[in-house]
This record gives sequence, structure tokens and C-alpha cells, in this order.
Amino acid sequence: MLEEFELSADKSGARSYASYLEARCVNKAALVNDESLKILRRGWCVGSVSFRKKVMDMLSEQDAIPASTESLSSDALKDLNTAQAEALATRALEALGMPIEANDLYGWGKFKMEKDLIIALLRQFTPVSNKWIAKRLGIGHPSRISIAVRKVRDSQILQQRLAALAIKSKVKI
Repeated sequence: MLEEFELSADKSGARSYASYLEARCVNKAALVNDESLKILRRGWCVGSVSFRKKVMDMLSEQDAIPASTESLSSDALKDLNTAQAEALATRALEALGMPIEANDLYGWGKFKMEKDLIIALLRQFTPVSNKWIAKRLGIGHPSRISIAVRKVRDSQILQQRLAALAIKSKVKI
């Protein structure tokens, strides 16, 4: 609990947490009410930004998807989609022996075909935006995404390579 509140794990952290709880008990506005439960009813992950990131990382590693996404807020759903797209992009980059970090991918013209395959993979299996894909793969303008998808779609050889990449990237079809 102390780690979640970004408090030290020693006595001073415990004292700070106890003070926080006491202040919540005194402050009537901090009690549980309909407004404070709104997030619980709407979302599936409640906690700090660092906690949400840990949960997203765990879910994306397992390609886990909540049983129903109807209860997710748009922000929570976008975060989940982005985490899963990031995990897929990382696996695909690793499978192709390419740099993982987005900054390392800029100016890598020799990986044009590989980037086209990853673009097609991300478009086929994730709902992230073209802008996100362009930034993640360092390809410049988002209009390049539709060109890459069309190129892969129109080539039987690239379609075969895309299928092989999906298998290597552990895509659940």
C-alpha cells in the first residue's frame, strides 16, 4: 500500500499513510458517496497513474482483454488498446531483429519493408490510430500508414511474410 501512495517503506511512510487515513476520516467530503463511486462503476482500474501503468503492462503482456469492454471508460479503453498495440509492436520488432525504441527507428530506411509489415500487423489486430503507429515506428506522416497497408495487401509475398510475422509475434488470431 505504501508503494502505491509512493511513500517510503519505513516508519515515516507508515506515519504519513496513517495521517492520510485520519484526514480522510475527519473530512466528510472524502467519504464514499455516489460521486466517489462513479469511477468504480465506470472503470475497471482504480489507482494512481503508476499503478494503472503496472496493470496495463501486465495485461498487455498476456494479451488479456476484459470480458466486456462496455463498462470501460473511453480513456481506460484507449489506454488498454495502446498498451496492447505497444506489446504487439515490441514483439514484432524483436521478431524482425529491429531496434525496439521508437527513437531508434527514425531514419531507418533500410527497414522499410519490415516497417510496412508491422504497420499492416498493427492495423489488422489493433484499433490504435494511424498517428500512434506513425510515431511508434518513426515513419513520419500518418498518411504513410494507408500506403503501407495497401502495399502489403496487394503483394502475395508480403501477405505470406505478414502471416509468418503474426505467428512469430504470437498474435492470437
